[in-house]
Amino acid sequence: MTALMLSRILKGSWRKTDTSAARQSSRSEENLVALAPKADAEAEPILDQEEMEIRAERAVNDLAPNHEAWLRGDVERLREAWECVAAGEAGARGRLFIASHNLNGMAETYGSPAIGRLTQSLCRLLKARQDDSVDPIAHLHVEACRSILAHGAQSASADTLAKTICHALEAQVDRMVAAAA
Repeated sequence: MTALMLSRILKGSWRKTDTSAARQSSRSEENLVALAPKADAEAEPILDQEEMEIRAERAVNDLAPNHEAWLRGDVERLREAWECVAAGEAGARGRLFIASHNLNGMAETYGSPAIGRLTQSLCRLLKARQDDSVDPIAHLHVEACRSILAHGAQSASADTLAKTICHALEAQVDRMVAAAA
């Protein structure tokens, strides 16, 4: 969400639209345009801090139905980036890092802290080691994210699975980072 969008939310000029298309596909420019604030020169500024917070929270909650589709799209981009690494494409590790970093930044918002924890570990690994030795463990991180998503990113079974996997992968990343230092 941009500062301009948040500003318009707080001023009350946010336009709620039908987001059913956004639920069916991942984040795209079309989806974001459908959710974009309208220009409304007549909107009164809100001076009450509490009212501004209520409006901002309401606007963010209006986006919640899109989170699952966006999470699926971001995990798919992570998988695609991994496939590029596996194929030996130039610049693929950078794409994997960006996909992991972006997903890490949004996972909590999407309601999947377990995926956030895994992508944080993957980012740490990719920063510390630039060589092929990270490929098997990086692949495990990607597959763990996909598995958590398949089990329902917010379910109790996903949380249990994530804790177990995260602990094992983080321990391995710790050893690899220490070896790189």
